[in-house]
Amino acid sequence: MRTAIDPPVHTPCRPLPQLHYLNMYQNMPTPSPVAASWLLVEFVMLTALRAGSEGTFRFQIAGADTFLGSLIIDIVLYVLSIGAPFFLLRFPGYLGPSIYLLWCLYQLAVNPIMIAVGLQLDGRKEQVDIELSEGLLLLAVAVAAFMALVGFAVSIAFMNHGCRKTFLGRLSFRQYLAELWESRTWAPIGKGLDASRADLISFSRFYWPPNDKVKAWLEPNWDGWVAAPPQWFTSSFVQQIAAGAPPEVLPIAVLQDLAEKHSGKGVGQEESSTRQLSIGASTRQPSSRQFATTSRKELVQMEEKRRANRAFTHAKQLGIWAAALVFSYVDLGTTVVVGREYLSMGTAQGRHAAHMTFGMLGVSLGIQTMATHWTGQGTLASLATMTGGKMLLDTFHIMTGRNPAGDVTSGTALVGTRFMLVVLDSLPQSAAQMFLVAGLDDANPSALMLCSIVGCVLSIAFLVATTELDIDLSKHYRTNLGTVHGYYVENSATMQGLVLVGTVFFCDGVSRGKAYLTGNPHPC
Repeated sequence: MRTAIDPPVHTPCRPLPQLHYLNMYQNMPTPSPVAASWLLVEFVMLTALRAGSEGTFRFQIAGADTFLGSLIIDIVLYVLSIGAPFFLLRFPGYLGPSIYLLWCLYQLAVNPIMIAVGLQLDGRKEQVDIELSEGLLLLAVAVAAFMALVGFAVSIAFMNHGCRKTFLGRLSFRQYLAELWESRTWAPIGKGLDASRADLISFSRFYWPPNDKVKAWLEPNWDGWVAAPPQWFTSSFVQQIAAGAPPEVLPIAVLQDLAEKHSGKGVGQEESSTRQLSIGASTRQPSSRQFATTSRKELVQMEEKRRANRAFTHAKQLGIWAAALVFSYVDLGTTVVVGREYLSMGTAQGRHAAHMTFGMLGVSLGIQTMATHWTGQGTLASLATMTGGKMLLDTFHIMTGRNPAGDVTSGTALVGTRFMLVVLDSLPQSAAQMFLVAGLDDANPSALMLCSIVGCVLSIAFLVATTELDIDLSKHYRTNLGTVHGYYVENSATMQGLVLVGTVFFCDGVSRGKAYLTGNPHPC
């Protein structure tokens, strides 16, 4: 038990060690803008070289050949090329033999230039506690380059002689596949030229052999494969051909099946039907087909139109998904940051504004969470609502054709979420923020506070416009209430975009005018 004469528990006579390390980290230099810019330029250069060699920047593995997936892989390839240049990177489809060795030599040669440019232009050497002289840095780089060259020479000298040529040449992955298409007679899925070609088709469609070669292989052999399926002629192979091959190379039987399955179906049903296309789909007699008398040219045009409509729908869904992400978390994050700015003012008025901002946000999320729970949409939907991600989850359900738990459909859930966001979050927050900003006495409102108000108003306008878009394009409303619905032009991104933008501006003007009644903010 302590007494009055006991010494204090902690009476430091020097700064705490933790403070020393904290100051050390605070004084560390920030990343060099010169180096960051140089790396960015190098990445663009390497990606352009790879795209020029392969004809595309897309990755060769099917499923990873999307725009985003290929971009991520290109970043990984660049990082490996400057820090861990595996010999595997010379393989066509990664960097390729025409790029790999030259790029490695460039990396060795450019290091002294990077050091010289960094020391001359960065101008921040004084921030570094431990400095190396320019001469010592250049000597270290020279030693490293010498070691790399010696190591490469030793590897070349003692490797299989037949593989040395793979470090040079211009063979791209597409050229490599074209060579294997004509010569290889073995594959992991079976033996023979047909098995090998079926295996090569499993790569990304961006690297397939020329269309005339694929068509000359598929068309005369398809009916025979259907009648007596080889080991590799599986449902997944049929689906890959039906979904990935250009329409002009598809066998006539597959074109007829696709036309029959997609006739009178929506986009979501079309994709499901494409996935369900199986070997048995081509076993029917031609006379039993709905499109048996339709010419090949017409069938190709029908499939091209269907794919164009699907691409348009996917692009629109991607935009809606991105917007849902923005309005789910960017708007929420802005509200939280604005509340913290109010607290940082250090005044009673600022604390009151912060408590009001956070309180309204909490009440909004709480009411939305209870409404989600009471409508039986499940635990996951309730948790998503509580964390501000309900619209993101509903958009995911719409895009994948799924429904939340309970009797609520994905479309109804999304519309309900949008209405709750407008009524419980965006409208009250815009009015409250306008009132709070207009009432500030001793401090001018920050740009973030003003932009938060504009963001709330834009959120209202966008939510209203996208809800109108979904309702008007609904086949249910267009069929049952066709005299009212149908003002959005189908399958026209330009026309739909213009109507959507017009609706956003209209709603924004109405909402902003009402919001201005509560104060006199400066324009953002």
